[in-house]
Amino acid sequence: MEAHAHFLTKIGLSDKEAAVYLALLEIGRASAQELATQSKVKRGTVYTILASLLRRGLVSTAQENVGVKGGKQMFYAEDPSNIAELLTEQEHELARTKTEAETHIADLRRLHLSRGTRPVVRYFEGAETRKVTKDISKTKHEHNLTFNNIDALLRAYPGLYHTPEGKRIIDAHTRVLYTSKYGPVQGVHNLALQREGRWVSLEQGPDFAGDVTVYGNKVSFSSFKGTLVSVIIEHEDIARLVEALFNVAWNAVQNTPEPKSTVSLEDIDKM
Repeated sequence: MEAHAHFLTKIGLSDKEAAVYLALLEIGRASAQELATQSKVKRGTVYTILASLLRRGLVSTAQENVGVKGGKQMFYAEDPSNIAELLTEQEHELARTKTEAETHIADLRRLHLSRGTRPVVRYFEGAETRKVTKDISKTKHEHNLTFNNIDALLRAYPGLYHTPEGKRIIDAHTRVLYTSKYGPVQGVHNLALQREGRWVSLEQGPDFAGDVTVYGNKVSFSSFKGTLVSVIIEHEDIARLVEALFNVAWNAVQNTPEPKSTVSLEDIDKM
């Protein structure tokens, strides 16, 4: 019975509804009082539950001994095959809800964006910074533009390019402008994965351990020194500004010859 009760709750019945329905299946025909005794559910609650089961088509009722003193309402369990019909109706209802949700989501998104030029800023720290890669992977956009210290990135998130969210990120065309103390890294540039990579030497520049990614109307900034921290800024103009800066840097190194690669993404993951 426990397995049957678990199944009934999975298809939407409450624990008490499942208990009353199973009790009625066992008895076959019963009054509310008999069901309360059998299912160990209070009689007052049993009436509410039976009304729900009647609406679902799992129970029927009849008045017995009509016109006779002591006549009472009796309840019968319907054929359990009705459960299949109930599931079909739930599927149809879910489809209707999904269609309705698409309209509401579009309206809610317009409301969300109606705040004008005020940016939305979200801050993450420690393990929560993983939410940034998840946000990039689920946000619909045509391309990602990323500038990072790939050594620090893979120390913070080992195997990032092989994680589920990392694989979803590459569903969009990605340009990676990166630095590494090991020089160019094999596997960053991979057109089969829609990923272009360009190494840039920062030997004469500032030391940094971070990442900047532009995706859609959002920009994420991450620091991998000490406690991991990330900030996502959602703002169309800011995203386009950082995108323009990225393109300037990307084009600046376009014609700069790269030294021969001596390490791969997998090598750096292991270091």
